[in-house]
Amino acid sequence: MTNCGLTDSASPGVREIINGHTARRNEIVWVCGLRGEAPKANSDKQGLAQLILSKNHLSDQFVADLMAILHFDQYLRVPFRGVCAN
Repeated sequence: MTNCGLTDSASPGVREIINGHTARRNEIVWVCGLRGEAPKANSDKQGLAQLILSKNHLSDQFVADLMAILHFDQYLRVPFRGVCAN
């Protein structure tokens, strides 16, 4: 999503993408835990692994909201170089 002209109005969509992947990974871990198994072939780590938002015009509030969401996803990396505040 680099240099896509994203603004703060993209926040709900970005949040939905991240939450969907986080929920799927957490569900895999939970189901395997119920069965006393480990997730097979790193299936709990598949999906969105990196989200690059550089060269977009995102406010400090967008970044703060994003950080709150990322707190729940231990596999997703979001480098913040080149994110410009409005």
